[in-house]
Amino acid sequence: MNYYRVSLVITISLLLFCLGGCSNPEKEKEAHYQKALEYINKGDNKAAIIELRNAIGVDGKLAKAHYQLGLLYLEEEDSAKAFKSFHRTVSLNPDNLEAGIKLAEFYLISRKKDESRKYAEQVLARKPDHHDGLVLLANLELIDGNFGKAEEIVDKALAGHPNSSKLYNTKGRIYSATKQPDLAEVALKKAIEFDPDNYANYQTLLLFYQRTKNIEKAQGLLTDMIKRFPDNPQPHIILSSLHTRNKQFDLAEKELKLAIQTKPDEFQLHLILVEFYKKQQQYPLAESYLKETIASIPDSLDLQVALADIQFQINKFDEARAGIEAILKENELHGGGNLLKIKFLIKDNKNRDAVSMLAPLIKDYPHWSEPYFQLAIAHLKLGELELAQQSVEQALRRGPTESKYHALFAQILLLQGESENAGKEASVAIRLNPKNFRAAVILTKALVREKRFKEAVNVLSRMLKQRPDDPELLTNISLAYIGLKDYDNSKKMLERLIEVTPGNSAALNLLAMLSSKEDPAVGLKLIQTYLLKAPDSSGHHMLLGRYYLLKNELEPAMAAFRKAQELKPDNPQPYIAIGRLLTRQGKSDQAIEEYRSLLQTSENNIDARMGLAILLEAQDKVDEAIGLYQEVLQIKPNFAPAANNLAWLLSNNEDPDLGEALRLAMTAKRALPESPDISDTLGWVHFKRQSYNLAKTQFEYAVSIKPDAAMFLYHLALAQSKEQDNINAVSSLEKALAGTGQFKERKQAEDLLKQLKSQIR
Repeated sequence: MNYYRVSLVITISLLLFCLGGCSNPEKEKEAHYQKALEYINKGDNKAAIIELRNAIGVDGKLAKAHYQLGLLYLEEEDSAKAFKSFHRTVSLNPDNLEAGIKLAEFYLISRKKDESRKYAEQVLARKPDHHDGLVLLANLELIDGNFGKAEEIVDKALAGHPNSSKLYNTKGRIYSATKQPDLAEVALKKAIEFDPDNYANYQTLLLFYQRTKNIEKAQGLLTDMIKRFPDNPQPHIILSSLHTRNKQFDLAEKELKLAIQTKPDEFQLHLILVEFYKKQQQYPLAESYLKETIASIPDSLDLQVALADIQFQINKFDEARAGIEAILKENELHGGGNLLKIKFLIKDNKNRDAVSMLAPLIKDYPHWSEPYFQLAIAHLKLGELELAQQSVEQALRRGPTESKYHALFAQILLLQGESENAGKEASVAIRLNPKNFRAAVILTKALVREKRFKEAVNVLSRMLKQRPDDPELLTNISLAYIGLKDYDNSKKMLERLIEVTPGNSAALNLLAMLSSKEDPAVGLKLIQTYLLKAPDSSGHHMLLGRYYLLKNELEPAMAAFRKAQELKPDNPQPYIAIGRLLTRQGKSDQAIEEYRSLLQTSENNIDARMGLAILLEAQDKVDEAIGLYQEVLQIKPNFAPAANNLAWLLSNNEDPDLGEALRLAMTAKRALPESPDISDTLGWVHFKRQSYNLAKTQFEYAVSIKPDAAMFLYHLALAQSKEQDNINAVSSLEKALAGTGQFKERKQAEDLLKQLKSQIR
């Protein structure tokens, strides 16, 4: 017998067997269906699902199999598949009223009220007194605000179902919505009386007590719920929240621990306790608790991420990095692990890399607020304020109760010059978390900007009792006192600030200015005294040089500027000061030749190029200066002094390249964010681009650091006048012109002051 004949015989035999064994599909599908019911009775849902699918495979129109499959999917919490099964059931058998109600409920949960009403009415058309159909229809009317109609349906239904827990629950919510709290409470208690094992009834009454701010009854009900549902952690969690609101933190912690005891293997409950510790700023306790918990639940990557995140927050960076590496090695797509990796990128100033990495994370987790928050931080550090604001607004849409989101939004608004709105956002942040110190600092800055100096002093005084040596608080209160013209208290605060931060040149500048209004010698002596305490402060040496200049002592001034340059070669201020002083001494040509000789022997010498460029700039040889600054940036692309000076020159050209100027100014700002000179340059570029509000923000910052800088004040006045803020513009101009010192734009400032005064009249 050849191979073909053998194969043919086998094929025919199999076909005959199949025809004999599978000739009755009715029996086959029923056998699968009955087998599924047996598995359901045994509690074996997975096996039952397989049998029901087999039955549907034989007959796709077997409605009862689709219905049972839907019920099983509900138990397995697979709502998408459950919905499809109930939808198929109703399309095959509209008389299955229970499937119709389930479908209507799904549509209601999805907020598709019209579809929900359609299927509820189909059920009631077949059975007008259908209990669940009436409950659903009453709830639809309640949601739509048709309270009278809803109550009419409930009363009609109660006639046929007088002991219905669901109907009394709905009736109670109707009374609550119509401001009848006594009747609402009675109805909701009846719902519990008729079905004391239904957790949802307790939830509704609890929500009613919370909305009516009856905390005592809410706590009593929660105690009853804990007794009735000993294995449910939710009552403990809610009771903990009430204790936290009442600042009963020990009781709150106790309830969270009791919640964990109900289901100790659920890692989410442990994370709730960890969040509680974090909000109490008990980070070491949170860390030790997580380590203990991970030992008992070692497979939870979420707990490991939480531990690494806390270690990140308490500056245990090596441990945090090791933890993240282990997590991502096990699951490279873990969302929390990747987010913490992004936090490290932001910490390391790799903000562009962080932005790139956040894009796919946000795509994968579109409803997660934290990636948007980190994106806002990255954009802020890149100087991209508008993108930062858009990102933090997205974070707030997804997490409106997160204090830190409101605080960051307040910070961005403050940088944009919107001090009033910044103060409001900071206040929200503090209300959500009274321990949000960052928000409190922003609030005080906003108050100072708004010239609400007395309020600022009151708030800051309270905060200083908690943190007497905090530099930001001392800075802000000294500025507030200056605003109140209480110079004695301002000097006291500045002295405390310099004691805390001996190298704080901005504070020393203010103190010297307040102490030597009439005699520069007083300021000079003060600076010399504090310089002994911080001899390596480049800023202090710059101040020393300026005060020598006020006394016309040029050689000591040059020595001070040279020392400042030596201590901080990345700072543009010493280069500028030295260039101007050499020009004033009539030594520009000599200095230029020295720098050119140095470049012949030291081709990549940045200092020589910078010094030469500044001197050429002073001689109006702008093209040569531009070329030298560009050469410096080729050697060191992020060198702030070159980027700053080049941005200034490009923005002032006859045909200005404002796009490149903005890029360079932002580069300088990122490198030296606290430099007032760089802020002035960035503000000037914004001004030339007609972004007057952004310009004003930068000028205001520059003036806050150097309030006696006439050029900064003039620039601020220009931006204020463009914003139609003529009164403040006049004030800025008067301050700029009050001193006897000359500045390049003095004539323009005088002309602008006359013009604005005539307009105000």
